[in-house]
Amino acid sequence: MASREFRRMLEGYGLTTANIFYRLPDHPAIMQSYIWQDYDL
Repeated sequence: MASREFRRMLEGYGLTTANIFYRLPDHPAIMQSYIWQDYDL
């Protein structure tokens, strides 16, 4: 049986990735990152 991700790719979905870099106002010397992924048409 095909995986859920593979079936979505056959339906035209693609993996969307956002890599967000940000700093907190209280600690400007520290840079943090957040990675978000989801399937999107």
